[in-house]
Amino acid sequence: MPRRTPTNTSTTNAPDLNLLQKKALMVRFTTKNLNRNKTDKDLAAIIHEQKKVGDPRTVRCSKSIFPKDRTDSFMKPSAECKNYFYEHTSPWDDRGWRLLAVDIYKSFTKKMKEFTTTYKTAVFSFIDDFEAGIEEMRSDTSLGGAFKQTDYDKWFNRDGSVNREELLKNFKLEVEFDTVTTGNDLAASLTDSDKAILAEEINNKAEMKFAAAQKSIAERLHTVITKMHERLSVSDQTFRDTLVSNVEDLIDIIPALNIANDPKLNAMAEEARELLKFDPQTLRDDDSKRKEISDKAASIADNMKGMI
Repeated sequence: MPRRTPTNTSTTNAPDLNLLQKKALMVRFTTKNLNRNKTDKDLAAIIHEQKKVGDPRTVRCSKSIFPKDRTDSFMKPSAECKNYFYEHTSPWDDRGWRLLAVDIYKSFTKKMKEFTTTYKTAVFSFIDDFEAGIEEMRSDTSLGGAFKQTDYDKWFNRDGSVNREELLKNFKLEVEFDTVTTGNDLAASLTDSDKAILAEEINNKAEMKFAAAQKSIAERLHTVITKMHERLSVSDQTFRDTLVSNVEDLIDIIPALNIANDPKLNAMAEEARELLKFDPQTLRDDDSKRKEISDKAASIADNMKGMI
């Protein structure tokens, strides 16, 4: 049976699965954090009465039961880790697995370890000072009359001590790695005929996912370039430095993300470097340079239409 050609979803028509296995790993990121907010039915009932709410379902009341600075201590590294993970990987499947280039494996794992260390330190510090955080919320300058000790009961043992094990169940920051599976990885117990049929199915799916991963890189590049054009095309519209740095950061990582080594994608990334010839402040101060970069961004974005 001849192999089917994947649908046209990529910058390349025939992704090389051997290249995929040599140059990529599968990686998955999982995070979970303690929820700072809690719904309070008693507070909602007071509002319902005062405001004469006809249907109680239409108005609900949520309150923060932990100090923001204490929860930010672990929420921030968790969010930064998540952003870094997605910036340096490409989509693979609907179970959370993404592709990571082997070329950046060492730098990737080093950075993820830094995030994980910071995260764990913050979590254990939060748990160590758990009771102090509750007392902070009890004060008149915080929850005041809306404070309820029962909001925290599930995290305490019967003897009144903090149940650290129960608290730790609310936190997770984990990175998993696996190898990319293709039709070459089938069990030896299968017959040759069954292997051939199953291998074709696995490889067809792998090719389509590989193509989609490559396409996502082009889409990311197109998005940041288009945004640059749109912001700069209006002379008096303000913009942040990240308008330029986001383009630069993506261009720098594309050679590693481009596991299929698509020459068109690499060439487009290099062309996009022309957008970085002026710093953000120069683009704010000089209308002619701003228009030059805006027009160039529009041209590059237009040329990329066939890749996305």
